Amino acid sequence: MDAVYEKYELFCNACSGGRDVPTPFCAMVCPQLAEGYGYRDLINHSLETNDYVQLMIPIIFTVIIIRIVKVFVVMPLMTKSGPFLNRKRQFVKLVQKEHLTENVVRFRYKLPGSQTLGLYVGGFIKVHHPNSFKRQKEGEWNGRADPEAELDEIDRKYTPVTSEDDKGYFDIVVKSYRPSENPKFPDGGKSGYKMECQSIGDLLQISGPFGHIKYLGGGVFKKTGKEYKTANIAMIAGGSGITPMLQIIRDVIKNSSDHANISLLYANQTEDDIILRKELEALAPRLKCYMTLDRPPKGWEGGAGFITKGAFFFVFCLVCSILISRCVKVFWRILLALRRMSVLQRS
Repeated sequence: MDAVYEKYELFCNACSGGRDVPTPFCAMVCPQLAEGYGYRDLINHSLETNDYVQLMIPIIFTVIIIRIVKVFVVMPLMTKSGPFLNRKRQFVKLVQKEHLTENVVRFRYKLPGSQTLGLYVGGFIKVHHPNSFKRQKEGEWNGRADPEAELDEIDRKYTPVTSEDDKGYFDIVVKSYRPSENPKFPDGGKSGYKMECQSIGDLLQISGPFGHIKYLGGGVFKKTGKEYKTANIAMIAGGSGITPMLQIIRDVIKNSSDHANISLLYANQTEDDIILRKELEALAPRLKCYMTLDRPPKGWEGGAGFITKGAFFFVFCLVCSILISRCVKVFWRILLALRRMSVLQRS
């Protein structure tokens, strides 16, 4: 072993603390020893000479460093709470992808720790993509001039289907229009198809919150600083446009003190295109939902065709029926109260 330590004689005499040979701890703190001068030999020598104190020093030192990193770096990230969105661009990781229909996908993105997304009811987020989409013809998209052709990136607005009760993640439901799937739209869609092509673990750049309409609860909406109150909320949606409606509907229903009446006219092309149908049907009878299809199958009990003035009239009648039913209930309560008062007066 003495021959091994002759290599260190030039630089170990000054810092070895009066020891005859360098120790494993010296190899940790000395750059010259760390370059490859027999760190294993130093450990073996400590074992042979029962110099366990010097052997334990680097182990204890390593454990302390790991503990410090865990307490001050790892744990704050794991236990991070509060809203995630701060109007700045941030990246989120895709952790789950589920096809609800042939071309409608639910994406789940992970948030740090137990953070919520930080999106108010009525708001939306922006998803940002580099403008690297393949075009059938330069400067055009689906046979028309593309106003985004010269941009470095594009963004699209989405309303998550999760709420602030969900911590550590959020879900987005997106319809994907694939290239060459429809002859009328040979280029397909941009953002939805880009997201569908992502793999688990890929990152997505988002920002928010945005939106000039907020639902404050109790039938109160706030728009551009002014509040509007209503007892009846009528909604009209088509396709993936159901997501901002569902956000408000769920907030109304989960709040037992919110007595606003909700009616929804929901249009799609085919029955298979109906997004989140089970979730909507589960909200009845609190939600009055009427669905209409462009191409209804045989036995379809909902509406048929496009949304027209007649459809708007239907929603109006639906809201009126709700008002009338409420008025009838109030009338009967008043009548019963008057009857009780007359009985008491007679007695």
